Amino acid sequence: MNAQLKALIDRTVSRWDDFARFKGTEFWLVITAADEDKSMMEPTLAGLRGFMRDCMEGTIERGVLYGTGAYEKGAVKSLPVFRKAYEAGLRA
Repeated sequence: MNAQLKALIDRTVSRWDDFARFKGTEFWLVITAADEDKSMMEPTLAGLRGFMRDCMEGTIERGVLYGTGAYEKGAVKSLPVFRKAYEAGLRA
């Protein structure tokens, strides 16, 4: 297992046996980056999808929201994706 995936898992769920509680859970994936090019985020998206598929069996991806141009901490709050994520949460 590569170090990035292990770090993601460690920060998502503190105990490996907790993954079973996510079975059937619906997720929106929100990816932010300073880069304006969404294609640069595809490897991150692929890693998240693999993590969900391999470690959180039965999860359902509801959609992907891209927050491009988020250079500074908190910058995403002023981007359109922030409102889109909020509205998606209201419809969940």
